[in-house]
Amino acid sequence: MRFRSPATRSPWCAWQAHSVLGYLISALFTGLVVGALGRLVVPGRQPIGCLFTVLIGIVGAVAGTAIAKAAGFDWWFVVLACQVGVAAVGVALAAGTMRGQRRPPEIH
Repeated sequence: MRFRSPATRSPWCAWQAHSVLGYLISALFTGLVVGALGRLVVPGRQPIGCLFTVLIGIVGAVAGTAIAKAAGFDWWFVVLACQVGVAAVGVALAAGTMRGQRRPPEIH
């Protein structure tokens, strides 16, 4: 196998790297928006951080899109509603499980 300098590589490799980076940035941004909307839907204060909100938003976006497409919906507003609904359920579950863990133990 010969070593190829970056100058002789095909432009396809560079395009693929930018495409993957674009997908990652898009997924992070979508996760941030969907996770934030999911937090807004759930009433009360949630003791979860921003990173966890983004992760829940990414999972909610993927799962909500799959649910909407499986149900046959292609309209962007219905897909967004499914994404936010799944993210809201994820935020509620995460907040419910973390609410009990945040209390310091009482010492008598």
